[in-house]
Amino acid sequence: MSQEEKLESSVSMADDEQHSSESTQGQRSENDPALSKTDSANGREFFSFSYYDQFIISEADKKQYRHLLLDNGLQVLLVHEPEGLKSAPISNSSSANRDNYDAEDGNDSSDSDNDADNSASGSSDDSDRESVGSDSGRTGRSRGVKASSSARRSAAALCIASGSSDEGAELAGLAHFLEHMVFMGSAKYPTENDFDAYVSERGGESNAWTDMERTMFYFDCSQESFADCLDRFANFFVDPLLSADSLEREVQAVHSEFEQACCSLQSQLEFFTGCLTSPGHPLSGFKWGNKVSLWDLPRTANIDVRSKLEEFRRVHYRAGNMTAALQSRLSLDAMEAAARAAFEGLPPGPRTASPERPLATGGPAVFGDGFLGRVYCLLPVKQVDRLRLAWPCPPARDRHLEQTHRLIGFCLAHEGAGSLADCLRREGLAVELVAGVHTGCGLYDNAWLTLMELSLKLTPKGLLDWRRVVRLVYAYIGMMGANLDQIRRIFDELQLVERADFRFAEEAEPADSVETLSLSMSRLPPRFWLLGDHRVPHRYHAEAVRDYWRCLRPENACLLLASRSFESACDRVTDWFEIRYSELPPDPVCLADWQNCVDSPDAQLLADYGLHMPPLTHS
Repeated sequence: MSQEEKLESSVSMADDEQHSSESTQGQRSENDPALSKTDSANGREFFSFSYYDQFIISEADKKQYRHLLLDNGLQVLLVHEPEGLKSAPISNSSSANRDNYDAEDGNDSSDSDNDADNSASGSSDDSDRESVGSDSGRTGRSRGVKASSSARRSAAALCIASGSSDEGAELAGLAHFLEHMVFMGSAKYPTENDFDAYVSERGGESNAWTDMERTMFYFDCSQESFADCLDRFANFFVDPLLSADSLEREVQAVHSEFEQACCSLQSQLEFFTGCLTSPGHPLSGFKWGNKVSLWDLPRTANIDVRSKLEEFRRVHYRAGNMTAALQSRLSLDAMEAAARAAFEGLPPGPRTASPERPLATGGPAVFGDGFLGRVYCLLPVKQVDRLRLAWPCPPARDRHLEQTHRLIGFCLAHEGAGSLADCLRREGLAVELVAGVHTGCGLYDNAWLTLMELSLKLTPKGLLDWRRVVRLVYAYIGMMGANLDQIRRIFDELQLVERADFRFAEEAEPADSVETLSLSMSRLPPRFWLLGDHRVPHRYHAEAVRDYWRCLRPENACLLLASRSFESACDRVTDWFEIRYSELPPDPVCLADWQNCVDSPDAQLLADYGLHMPPLTHS
């Protein structure tokens, strides 16, 4: 059996592994030969990992872990941190509120709303999205007061493997609304907002978000109050009141988030993309929710909103559909006792999923004729001249071992000599390029597809000559297609960098750590749970790379131009967000030229502009 076959087999076994209801505490071990491979040409070790029981673990990680499967079906991961553990400096926003772009290392920025935007050479920290999320991405809440960073806190997170794509069309924003309503008291702790107040008084904070396929809740607090806070937290899901008296007040909270999002360019772009989904697909529709969708329209139609919330909760808020992570300096035994006591009352039940997930047979594609090959002009909420190309690609999560989408994103987002970004800057057409997959947005990264994006901040010259800009983009993509064999060395480099980052990873804040862990538990086989945000490529798959590249074609793309200069031309308005836009008529000559750039790369054009693949940066 080849090493790759061994890896396939080991991953398959991990996927199928069944755990008993007894707790399992692991031990550290040497590298697994099934996860080590050597390049016969240069002797380079592609990857080798240390293990803690079944989990791949960083050598820098000194924490202890224990995995539980409770009788009701809830999976729990306990994390004991030793005394003296220090976190990396605290960022301005939690990981739930970051824009996550899988692209070139250092090119993690997304389209932000601030006046300067974010260059491709720096991480995005879009203040407009903090604690608000995005319509098609994560909608969320944030309450509480940050304690002093010198006080190490305990934290817990619970992820539900259901979200906005699981709600019907009758009540737009139902999943997001339920996320809010469970905070409004439980049978055991009936006081409205009791949990928020209790945690805040103990130096902590709570947060939650709703995505297309996941709903996340998490909190942190002092170690001394952890067991009590955990019990209050667990009762959100054991027996929430969903009181009729709280409905209208919390609808207003959802509506306030919606109004904030209306002022965010990123949310505007994501919502407009959502408007282009195929009718009837689980990802289609208005997922955020506001006063009209959750209060006014249901009252007119005599819909009992509370009963709909309760019905959604009964189906999806079940132990087998949840994963939880706890982190503290308390002993593993103490945490296990607290977890069992808090979560034993959760309603049992298997993991639930839409019958069309992951891929519907015979159902509509996520994006159809309204997306593919179309060109739209949009009036942005802020002054910016931006061009975005988006291509539907195979789901990235199906290739989490290969990280194929990141290899393509790396090439597109490269900024050095010979890159597309360098060419466009030299020609005075663009000042910023961002490319990759927006993994923080459920519409762009889900079980049905992954949306590969290339976004440019244009100069006035670039806006006027945007067709030339797009021609250069496709010329570069055509050049990539003629040199796909070179992506193997990019894979080797990316693997080395990510492996080193993982080996020497700094400690995250406990709240960020448990959020990442519970999400990984919901998505990945156990051995990969501790990798967190360190997306280390495990193996190279040449055909998968070619499949992704084949998606980057003009007829498969949606081209979006955003500029305030389009005000007089934008004669259409979307529902809900009331985004003004227009559609440009098809240009067969232009489309044929772009297709030719991909199919028959022009060697002279590439030479004139000096376009080539990213050079080797590590020897």
